[in-house]
Amino acid sequence: MSIRHLLAAALLLWGRAEIACAQLVDAPTLVVSPFQEHLHRMREGGWPSARPVPDTVKQRLAPLFTADVLDRARYTVNVNIVRVTRALAHQPEARAVTAYDLIAFQNTTDTGDLSLWANQLLHVRSYQALGPAAYAARYQTPASPMEDEAVRVELRVRQALHAESRKVASTPAASVSPNGAAEINTNMMCKADFQTCFLQFPWPAKPGEVVPCTCVDGFGVTHHGTAY
Repeated sequence: MSIRHLLAAALLLWGRAEIACAQLVDAPTLVVSPFQEHLHRMREGGWPSARPVPDTVKQRLAPLFTADVLDRARYTVNVNIVRVTRALAHQPEARAVTAYDLIAFQNTTDTGDLSLWANQLLHVRSYQALGPAAYAARYQTPASPMEDEAVRVELRVRQALHAESRKVASTPAASVSPNGAAEINTNMMCKADFQTCFLQFPWPAKPGEVVPCTCVDGFGVTHHGTAY
């Protein structure tokens, strides 16, 4: 091979090396924040024992969230996840946190708060839209639009529940006794999932008798329960 050919080959290799170096310099560096790492650990650690969102919650919040959010999310009761995450997220009073698509409640009582479910499911939806890095960054910023929206959704559901309670409390339902006479059961209530309402019995219930009942919430969903 001639000297000219050797020089041409050397220049070609040098050019390729420069291009490769430039690509390495220009390539984006993936920096994972400590909080993002924390969310990942909490999600992976809690997922195997997590449960699907209860059907009653799905049914009631279906007007606010799509099926892919309600079906994807899982929940667990783990006070340790809540304590550590809310400290890192600068939300010391949080009763639940969301590690990507895993919702962690601090106790079983809070799993009965429909407005808290709405707040956390909004976080699941935000994670699906933003991805892990952007979600973690906004989650750790209490004044972010994501957190503001979560609070608004929670407040909206709480107000709807309060309006339902006031409505049923002011209009007790009439029941019908075996002889066909209308009666007002002002002392009987129906406890159905997250909803409490006055009852419509086919006849007055006897003391201590267990009577099936239903309530219709502000979203038009019927819930089955037991009278007391």
